[in-house]
Amino acid sequence: TIQYEIPIISEVELTIINLNGKVVEELSSGQKNPGFYQTNWNAERYSSGMYLLRLNATANNRRDSFSKVQKLMLIK
Repeated sequence: TIQYEIPIISEVELTIINLNGKVVEELSSGQKNPGFYQTNWNAERYSSGMYLLRLNATANNRRDSFSKVQKLMLIK
């Protein structure tokens, strides 16, 4: 389960990326209102290893845009 907060109305993209830079799954995409969100990543079809979680949130004024990348370790 992945939890995140959006402070202002934003276009949000939440993606899982492998270490080769390929997007392996898009977990969430679209406009989100302010609030707390959570989503589940069903990683059954992926092998154990390191992945990256990327959150991009782009506000209408672009001044309040945000991007974050976090490492995930998948162990089966």
